[in-house]
Amino acid sequence: MPLYKCKRGGKWYYTRNPGDCDELVEVLDEESLVKISKLMSKILRHEPRRFNVSIDPGGWVSIRDLTRSIQEVLGSEIRVGDDVIAGIAATDPKTRFQLKGDRIRATYGHSIKVNIDYPESNPKVLYHGTQLEKLNSILRRGLLPGRRLYVHLSPTPSDACMVAGRRKGTPIYLVINAEKIRKSGLTIYRATPKVFLVKKVPPEAIESYKYCGALQR
Repeated sequence: MPLYKCKRGGKWYYTRNPGDCDELVEVLDEESLVKISKLMSKILRHEPRRFNVSIDPGGWVSIRDLTRSIQEVLGSEIRVGDDVIAGIAATDPKTRFQLKGDRIRATYGHSIKVNIDYPESNPKVLYHGTQLEKLNSILRRGLLPGRRLYVHLSPTPSDACMVAGRRKGTPIYLVINAEKIRKSGLTIYRATPKVFLVKKVPPEAIESYKYCGALQR
């Protein structure tokens, strides 16, 4: 959906759900919004140096620097300002970004080394969305983070299936025994209400798998 500026009660704010606005202005269409969001994630999670953005140990960068870098990539195709970048972050439905004053960072998903103090969490069961074609390898090796710092886990099967649906293949979700993860000496962290993080998931913690299609019947 697009990004809007909504005026209600005499105040303007950014939203993706216009609702009951006294005035409404579309700032970015859906295609532009997705393009910029992906670019923000790429810079903040993986390649700040490539885009000449200075990042501190906690993963924070200046919104102004990020806006400048994004505008250099977009050229005259789309015009953005610091407030638009902050608006995208504040309204992101996946809570991929955090704002703090004039700084911004990715909440999770990093492949570069950052030091984020996530709170520990003790759920009993978690889920992981993937594809059936990867199942045999996963059952042998467990879940590994690959390029990322952590494996991402979901709190519900539907959340896991949303993740699985983003890749090609037959979407399935794994049922993860979180207590077995902890018994193996690993710590589970909560990045957002819908994203849990762990360094790896050992094979013995994977209890079963189910097809995502069954959730839609």
